[in-house]
Amino acid sequence: MDQKTDGSFDDDQRDQNREASDPLHAYLDAFAATLRASLEALDPQDQWVIEVSCSLITRNWQRFERLVEAQAATEGGLEQAAELALHNSIYAGATILPRAHGILSGVAVEYGRALELEPLDAPDTAADRSAEIRRSLHGLRHDVGHADPDDPVTWPLYGATAELGYGLIWSRPGLSLRHRLICAVASLSLTGPDAIFVKFCETALAKGIPAQVLKEAVMLGALYQGTPRALQSLSTLRPLLGEAKAAE
Repeated sequence: MDQKTDGSFDDDQRDQNREASDPLHAYLDAFAATLRASLEALDPQDQWVIEVSCSLITRNWQRFERLVEAQAATEGGLEQAAELALHNSIYAGATILPRAHGILSGVAVEYGRALELEPLDAPDTAADRSAEIRRSLHGLRHDVGHADPDDPVTWPLYGATAELGYGLIWSRPGLSLRHRLICAVASLSLTGPDAIFVKFCETALAKGIPAQVLKEAVMLGALYQGTPRALQSLSTLRPLLGEAKAAE
């Protein structure tokens, strides 16, 4: 049916548009199913954490909402999604948070749930905790490269954002260290830079997360940022995978 003069369409025209778009949705479903069928090391909760993170990084709000809804009836599911939004704001930018909060609040109302989050600590308490967490996570690598306090170019930005990120977010309850690290690896595989991505992969391996889990976290990101980017990150990860296999 023709478009109306006000620019809208009749219902049967909308139905025709949906029918015409079926190949698009069919390919998405087929790609996602094929990708997930190739995963062996990720459990369902790992996959959910990775997909929520990737949806936030790429600002795929429709996908984010569907993933939140999938866990809305689960105890603590909404809170975990909120913690992932906070954590991914380190990598995607803090401006994702208002939109993420709006979606979380809407889903909470729809499912008759209360969104119960721990308050954020005062920023002036973050500095000491940040340094401690960075050393605990990264060991001797906590102050090299962009994190070097003597680097006049990167340190002013890194020092300020790391103080808040590690001091206020990494220390929060509601998300395990394993899932925070998997979130970091998946998100940084999409955003880069490679040096930070490798740093977190090394930390994840040192904390006992299997190399295959990291590999599959990167693979699942292809659903959100495309195969070329995932292949690039896998190539960057290749030396670490070889070292991990040799150490077995």
